[in-house]
Amino acid sequence: MSTTSSALSLTIVHDAMVAVASVRDDPEGRFGMRHRFYQRFGFGPPGHLGYGESELAFLRWEVGRGVLNPPGVPKPGSPWWGAVNEALLLDGEIAVRAWDQGFVDGPIGPGAQAWTQYFHNPSGRSWYVAHNTSIVLGYLAHMDLALAELQPEQQFMNIILYRLLYAQAMVEGAHLAWGRLGAFLANPKLPAVHTLVEVPDFYPRHYPLGPEDIRHITHRGHSLADLAADILDEACCIPHLDELYQSAAGWLGTPALETLHHGRAPCYPAP
Repeated sequence: MSTTSSALSLTIVHDAMVAVASVRDDPEGRFGMRHRFYQRFGFGPPGHLGYGESELAFLRWEVGRGVLNPPGVPKPGSPWWGAVNEALLLDGEIAVRAWDQGFVDGPIGPGAQAWTQYFHNPSGRSWYVAHNTSIVLGYLAHMDLALAELQPEQQFMNIILYRLLYAQAMVEGAHLAWGRLGAFLANPKLPAVHTLVEVPDFYPRHYPLGPEDIRHITHRGHSLADLAADILDEACCIPHLDELYQSAAGWLGTPALETLHHGRAPCYPAP
């Protein structure tokens, strides 16, 4: 790599890091950063955020749950949730700057590289590859923070991860994931994620998790939503966990993902 390319790469990464650091203690600022990102790179019709609809619905849930709150406030957030979200923000901001500089083939990291590939060829599949690469790399980079969380929260981290990978499997057309119906339901432009994050039985409202939240995520509640969550997790995801993680490791180019389960048992953050 030439000295000029090296300097440009360092400048791009530095400027992105400064931008992300400016919203680190500001949950609404984090949301605004991704909202602006998808105003430009959502590839939706005017007035819509296209492929950003699902991610922004999930991010709004994170903000509402309080996991992105800064330290030192009455209800501080989670260092782990904040760090994984920041990994996503940083990859996106690096990718935007690399794209604007015509530096998409430079050494900008696998997460940012996946986002520039999505910019070049936007689709449900390229969006999942970019988004899930950033998230999985965030999981892998911050196991130490995950280990500091309570065990029910660690269990929920695993649920979030395998649901996300299963959604990608739907779009990838994997045989384990409902065929054409799955591809339709997992389309990131559609409101499926927005609908799910509105249901506390799927996505709890409190941090740390309360007793009722724990009952829901362990499928020991008694509502119809609990039954639906049980079907999604225990009937769809868990029986295929080995194939799911193996396939996703290939789709995302992250072999270490396969260490995050043992047979049908997810085991993050202690592979």
